[in-house]
Amino acid sequence: MRCVAFVLLATLAAPVFGGLPQANVPPAPNAVRVLVPIFSGGRIGRAVASVITLQVWRTLRTNTDDSTGTTGEVARDVPLSAPSFEAAEERGRLRGAAVVVWGEAVELEDGVVVQAHLALVERSRVPSTAWEVTTHGGREIISLDLLHRHYDFEPITLPRSLIASVGELSSLPIYKTATSRQILGHVGNDPFSAVEWSGDAIKIGSNKVQGWIRLKQLDQLENEVDSFTGGVVRILRRDFLGADELFCAVLRHENLPETIAIDASIYRAISRYHALSRGGRRYSTYVPYPIEPFEILRLENELRAAIDRNPYMKSSAAALMIVEAAEAQRLALDAEEERLALQQLAASTNRYRTLFPPDDRFMNQIDALIRAVRQP
Repeated sequence: MRCVAFVLLATLAAPVFGGLPQANVPPAPNAVRVLVPIFSGGRIGRAVASVITLQVWRTLRTNTDDSTGTTGEVARDVPLSAPSFEAAEERGRLRGAAVVVWGEAVELEDGVVVQAHLALVERSRVPSTAWEVTTHGGREIISLDLLHRHYDFEPITLPRSLIASVGELSSLPIYKTATSRQILGHVGNDPFSAVEWSGDAIKIGSNKVQGWIRLKQLDQLENEVDSFTGGVVRILRRDFLGADELFCAVLRHENLPETIAIDASIYRAISRYHALSRGGRRYSTYVPYPIEPFEILRLENELRAAIDRNPYMKSSAAALMIVEAAEAQRLALDAEEERLALQQLAASTNRYRTLFPPDDRFMNQIDALIRAVRQP
């Protein structure tokens, strides 16, 4: 897997997190909220939730090419009523969150072992599609649902020194600058916004004070939990250029659970296609953008490799077909190229149809596209 870097022109988002009362406040309009309930494990669980809250926040950014104004925000919350995906989704709907990161923490001699889970909330206020391709001049849409809604990460180990330095967020001192010793106050339980970071220092602002909190080692703790979660948030925000960056980071980790490895590969491929075909921008109408044939071939080969890894996972086949449908639409001005692209799409449709239930919405959309273009 090669992850070729794009130039990222972006500013940081201003996601909101803080004391427990903040989760009760509705998310900002158009915002994609990530909820991090306190992990089980008592005092250690509270500290772990604080660390993950800050780690996920660091993956958020405001995409300067995003005309929708959709932002990301992170809120910590009280523990779940039960350690289950059902309880996580229920809490997410209650708090207006599209994404919930929850789990358990156990303190061992060499560190704190964290078992994290990710729930994508069904029937949340955020659309639950990963990508839409507009066809026939905007009259029809082919939509790819989120690949999966529940994920179990491999256990990760956090340094005990980091957990000890975080403790309870409310007790962290706020310094005048990133490097000064002058303390302006403490975080407390008031809501606050994270504005920027510099090394192990994060600048925050609240109604009472603006200054810096310090968390040693936080900038060295990139892991698949925060990268995958941040990548999904960017998919939901339609920040495909940024999603490509984070899913590349996920795929650099070894021994990933199969579902996470496959879905990260798929999300990375469709993010790369979207960024290539639209120049990294979100347009209200489709704007063809030159793509070299080898780039399309590489993306399609990556998607086929994901299918081969688990040939019974229909989400992989659906991702390949929606890329092929998008490619057919992009080439619509050239009748011969469009014909060849549709021929390839039709072959994939026949090959993978048995993975889908009868009268599947996605397959019906693909079939409708093929029929419409073939009509004289």
